[in-house]
Amino acid sequence: MSSKSTQHMLITDIGSTTTKALLLERDGEAWRFAAEAEAPTTVEKPTEDVRVGVRAAVAELEAKSGARLLGEDGLPAVPYLSTSSAGGGLQMLVFGLTSTDTGKVAKLTAHAAGGVILKTFTVDDRVPVIHKMRMIRDLHPDVILLAGGVDGGNIDSLVRHAEILSLGGPSPKFEQEHKLPLVYCGNPGAVDFVRGALGERFEVHVEPNIRPTLLDVNPGPARDRVLRLFMDSVMQRAPGYVGIRDWTDGDILPTPTGVEQVLRLYAEKSGADIAMVDIGGATTDIFSTIFGEFRRTVAANIGTSFSLANVLAEAGYERIAGHLPESMPSRAVRNYIANKVLNPTRPPATRGEALIELAAATEGAALAWAQHRETNFEVAHLGFLDRLKLREDYDPFEEAFWGRDHASLFQVSDIGLLIGTGGVIAHARSKHDMLRLLVDGFLPSGLTRVAVDRRFKSPHLGVLAKEDPDAALALFESECLEDLAQVVAPLGPVKPGAVALEIHDRASGRRYQLKGGEVLYLPAGGDFAIRGGKGIRVTKNRDELELVTDGALLLDARGRGEHWLGVPLTRCGLPEFAEEADALDSAGLSVAPRLEQRSYRVRRALPYAGDIFVAPGDTVEPETKIGENVFTPPRLFIVDLRRMVGYQENLSQEKIDAGLMVKVGDRISMNQKVLKVGGGLAGDYYCKSPLRGDLMRIEPGGLLVLREIQDYGREPVVLDVSKELGIEPRHIRRHLQFNIGDFIQRDETVARIAERLLPQREFGGERRAVEAPGLDSPIVLSGGKALLRAPSSGTLKAIDTRKGTVTIQYDLAPIVLRSFLRGTVTEVETDRHAVIEGEGGILNGAIGFGHENVGEIRLLESGQTPGPEHGGKLLVAFEAVDLATLEACAEFGVHGLVAPSIDAEDWVEFHGKEIGVALTGEEDIPFSLLFTEGFGRAPMNAEYAAFLREAEGRKASLCGRTQIRAGVMRPFLVVPSDDDSTD
Repeated sequence: MSSKSTQHMLITDIGSTTTKALLLERDGEAWRFAAEAEAPTTVEKPTEDVRVGVRAAVAELEAKSGARLLGEDGLPAVPYLSTSSAGGGLQMLVFGLTSTDTGKVAKLTAHAAGGVILKTFTVDDRVPVIHKMRMIRDLHPDVILLAGGVDGGNIDSLVRHAEILSLGGPSPKFEQEHKLPLVYCGNPGAVDFVRGALGERFEVHVEPNIRPTLLDVNPGPARDRVLRLFMDSVMQRAPGYVGIRDWTDGDILPTPTGVEQVLRLYAEKSGADIAMVDIGGATTDIFSTIFGEFRRTVAANIGTSFSLANVLAEAGYERIAGHLPESMPSRAVRNYIANKVLNPTRPPATRGEALIELAAATEGAALAWAQHRETNFEVAHLGFLDRLKLREDYDPFEEAFWGRDHASLFQVSDIGLLIGTGGVIAHARSKHDMLRLLVDGFLPSGLTRVAVDRRFKSPHLGVLAKEDPDAALALFESECLEDLAQVVAPLGPVKPGAVALEIHDRASGRRYQLKGGEVLYLPAGGDFAIRGGKGIRVTKNRDELELVTDGALLLDARGRGEHWLGVPLTRCGLPEFAEEADALDSAGLSVAPRLEQRSYRVRRALPYAGDIFVAPGDTVEPETKIGENVFTPPRLFIVDLRRMVGYQENLSQEKIDAGLMVKVGDRISMNQKVLKVGGGLAGDYYCKSPLRGDLMRIEPGGLLVLREIQDYGREPVVLDVSKELGIEPRHIRRHLQFNIGDFIQRDETVARIAERLLPQREFGGERRAVEAPGLDSPIVLSGGKALLRAPSSGTLKAIDTRKGTVTIQYDLAPIVLRSFLRGTVTEVETDRHAVIEGEGGILNGAIGFGHENVGEIRLLESGQTPGPEHGGKLLVAFEAVDLATLEACAEFGVHGLVAPSIDAEDWVEFHGKEIGVALTGEEDIPFSLLFTEGFGRAPMNAEYAAFLREAEGRKASLCGRTQIRAGVMRPFLVVPSDDDSTD
């Protein structure tokens, strides 16, 4: 610790939504809690510096305690420790081979490391390469996880992923001059290629393959590497983090690591098997200590502020509504959830709003708990279960899980203590709210003690444990841990109407009988003898239980697993858990207006290297074409010399080096000799390239990396297969080597026949002139075959068996980059981007959807709907819009719509998807949307309305892209200054 005065100690947890400060004060040799305070975490402009939120929380501590905690220089005057998750979680891009195999394991690895997965890309995801590159460029991850292939498998798909990453040019959300960390955990055969291809652009870290065989997974090393990167690199890039690090008297721990530290201490002391949930605003962490093994997972995008809408997307509305009063209107519930995402620091203003967050937190806990089990355990299948029947620690009425190492068996009833913490717990109105959240979220089995860290100081005590573990553990037990109830949930075939439990309270003499589907709550405790009904276990392998407690007891006969009777506690008729509908407050939900008159500087970039058509000093309009990618990104091809020779041959690196006949930079043609191999008594022989391309790299081990030669023609090429090979037109299909839709490289074999069937003609060597003018159509005689080669590259578009021809054409899909804004070009990178500067009014919205669009501003007055006259325009509505308005915009070709609000249900019905993580801009909708207030029926604020009325008839630019997390992006409308547009 530092030499500062040690009468007090300051500890903060800088969360994604809230910064929570704790002041400790010396009480003799021990510490005690002296004061607590909270302030919004400041990571979004204009206060994009976490120190602002820390100072606000500390100032409140000073006011509560009377202690001076900050010096005149604004720095802590007492010892200061901190944890942090201010970056809104570890944001990751994940690349796997297939969605069902390596891609799934890669996602689990990222989740286990606490990753917020922005996007998962796989070979079979059907996302066009151009869209992948745009997303890679725009999403700004913290870490990239690249996996794929089993040990010794093919690396072609990995090479393609690596090339897409290199061409896409992603950048981190903070301090974009830094290299992005990339963890490679795929086929080790591709390590050298990945380092060579990505080493200049990325900070490459290599870990063992997460899927070494089709039967084995090994996520641990990659997960641990990602966690270290998060602590050592990514966390430090949150705005103001470096300053906080300089203030502290110890290492800043990630918030989950702080919780882990103190939970380990408690588990070691108590010997209990424990599960703990920390429900945050952006993520939900699950910790468990089972049979001495500590495990942690982070359910990224599961939380009660930033991630509330994603809980709705994953759990579904019906599950959340099951925990709410039946009379609560679905539109109001959906609007509140969507608006909370836009206003994550706003606390619930009414009981109804608090109930919605409790309901979502319950389902979020269930999702996180399921993910924890899936990540850390494997379901024991029938073969295992047959052997388990003789084990005393196994209950056949309950699902069994193996640890990933198959060293231990786990059943949910093994958990003796369930702990809840997080903001929704800390701000809960009553113990009953917390109890129903944890019981319905986890559905504990057997006998479970349920408790909370209501003061939400586990992270604080975890970082204290690094300095003084005894003090941290003592404070955790005395100041944090608060028992809610003992829960008894019997195991077995619980049936409606059948007796599940018989309870005798020997202290009061009362007897109770509980039937399937019923719940009994006894708040005062007692001396209980509990017996299970026919075929029912009270706890694991026990038909009876004696329990003495002075706290509450919840007896839960709703069943578990396949016997679950599906009734949430709110619907069980107990007054402690029943709720009435309550008003939802629509006030205060809109984002504070941001309307500025200022200069703008925008970098407009192609997805990958192409042509830029402007130069510094050029004046551009929004529709000006400033760049273009004519072809899709050039593909990479791998020629494996060892495979061509045969792996059984001892083709050493020395033989490869001596026999290579090509060098980097060469243009390789089809069938060109690339390697000479000494054949012993049989003489020398040659390896010929099966592909054409520019030789980009020669990897150790004999891998030649070729880049596609994009010498494509724009016109279709008709190849007369019948005439060239002398076969009947109706027979050509049996000789073709490709199907419609296949991509054919120039010089690849399109069709072949036996050489003896070829008509007797003069060839003049291996080639002959083609009668079709302007084309060279080679026929190669090889190995007794006549091979008809493709004269150009492209897709096989048609097979005509009447004429005997095939048509090959390159699918031209140029990507046009337009200025989007009016201004002057001030900077150009020849083949990548141009920078445009200008002046104008910039209006930022709460949330938007869709891509960029440009058009003339037209106003929609009250009650007016879009019509044919609004095609190509940017429309402005001053009142809330509905589904019919959106459908009309799509029907009549409107370019964009600016409106104050819409019911979330209407947006979801129009788009077909829930809002989820509110990372927008890629929606497949025909126009752009910007909502100034959010969701519901709120009108537009007066400041925006006045600006937009004045802008009528002006040409403007609208971008709907939104990101509601660290690195926040809001949708915007730009009306350039000095616009000469007229009606």
